[in-house]
Amino acid sequence: MNIETNNDENISNTSGEDVTEKNKRANNSYAPQFVNVEDNEIVHQKNPPLHLAILVASDSEEVFDVPRYKDEYSVNGLEKAIEKLRCVAYMWQAFTSEQMNRQGFGRRTFRLEECWLEANSNFRCFNYSAGAMLHEIGHCLSLTHSPTGIMSNGYQNFNRAFVSWEPGRRGIAPSEEKGAHWHRFDCIRFRYHPCFRLPNDAIQYKKLIDSPTFYYTQTGVTVKSESGIILVEYWIDNKVKCYKDYSSDYLDEIPNELLISMKDIGRSNIHNKKLKVNIISTNCKCTTIEDLAGFIENRNPEYHRLHGTFYRSYEVGLHGLEVEKHDTQPFSVIFKTAISRIVLYGGTFFNGFKIVFTNGHESKIVHPEGDNKRVLSFYNNDSIAKIYVRASTWIDGMEIELKSGVKSGWCGGYGGELYILSPPAHHQIVGLYGTGKKDHWLDSFGIKYVKKSDGSGVAVENVPASEMNVTHIPNATNKPSYYNVNENHNANAILGNSP
Repeated sequence: MNIETNNDENISNTSGEDVTEKNKRANNSYAPQFVNVEDNEIVHQKNPPLHLAILVASDSEEVFDVPRYKDEYSVNGLEKAIEKLRCVAYMWQAFTSEQMNRQGFGRRTFRLEECWLEANSNFRCFNYSAGAMLHEIGHCLSLTHSPTGIMSNGYQNFNRAFVSWEPGRRGIAPSEEKGAHWHRFDCIRFRYHPCFRLPNDAIQYKKLIDSPTFYYTQTGVTVKSESGIILVEYWIDNKVKCYKDYSSDYLDEIPNELLISMKDIGRSNIHNKKLKVNIISTNCKCTTIEDLAGFIENRNPEYHRLHGTFYRSYEVGLHGLEVEKHDTQPFSVIFKTAISRIVLYGGTFFNGFKIVFTNGHESKIVHPEGDNKRVLSFYNNDSIAKIYVRASTWIDGMEIELKSGVKSGWCGGYGGELYILSPPAHHQIVGLYGTGKKDHWLDSFGIKYVKKSDGSGVAVENVPASEMNVTHIPNATNKPSYYNVNENHNANAILGNSP
């Protein structure tokens, strides 16, 4: 470790699947194998490490506080601080490895950057230092706050993961560890994090960095990520009520597209409570809709005489801004006839584009000028299949791909998060919308789409035990696991009152 000086909660599986059996199957890929220890270590060293540092002020005496009764004989200098932090870091590794194994993901943990190799209230001090710091390490590794465990306030009992007793309590069993655990959905995120990969992992990771996107349709809200969706979290009143585990050791079993039915979206309005949804993909990217019912209400279907009823996607961009106070103007375009070509303009950011139709008409969007220009021509009735967008506070850059596979080439900058906007299954793109500053750049962007004229749809898979009708679009083979985070195992409390 290069230190620089400058209980497994009780979860109910409401799909009816035995959690123990699920974990056994997950552990099959970790059965004993003949592995060269030296090769194994070399592979492990390729994982990105966790770097620890101690910051020392320029006027520091390079000592840390100790209890008064230890003042006379304790060693509390910088070297001792480094030794203590190194020891705590090894405990973090051991603790995480055990928690991941309990959840069926094998003994995997993060790597530390190493220099090769070199009965009172004290336990509470340990919890509020080592435990709280591990909580912050969790944030560094993509975790959010969880219902229980280290990422809640469980770090206050961190000592119970390592000792069999504490003052006033004898015989601490695993069931009494309380918050001294990683929550199940913490471990799901860890499973796919680059820091936790093992040499014998069966899964082949996609090298994609796209964030999940949302799409409203007649049957509900479709969620998509080409990287693969591993976790869906449902929150009410800032508490996780239910989560769905799509994790698998095999990439072809991880869905790229899910459907949340209108039935469940309607149930989320019970007692006027907002339903927040987090979607996490295999690359640990997370996209959030703060109010799912509000998302739909603001995207009421519109009607066009040529295309009929059409819908609008999740709008990327304008993150962190109060839109009403932002100097930006909306734009909207419907493809009334076939497209001849699209010209994209950009520079440091994405400025705008010009759409030229086969009848000679043109649509100019925001600021169709810039140093970086891309021309995408359409042949043989080709159409837009997907649009790659990098966005955060504004639209940084964009690339358009046609159904024939032809791409425009990247136009604009490379900041922000990557989103891939493509219509839900059995739909097609018929327009674009968003906002932008006149003579400047795009601030936000989305697509408009309609159901294809052949009338095909997406079947919704009913799961009576939880009535949470979130399903795979056909092409995924595994059945998702539903978990209720409440200790009373009340599956119907998912969208009801808090206990």
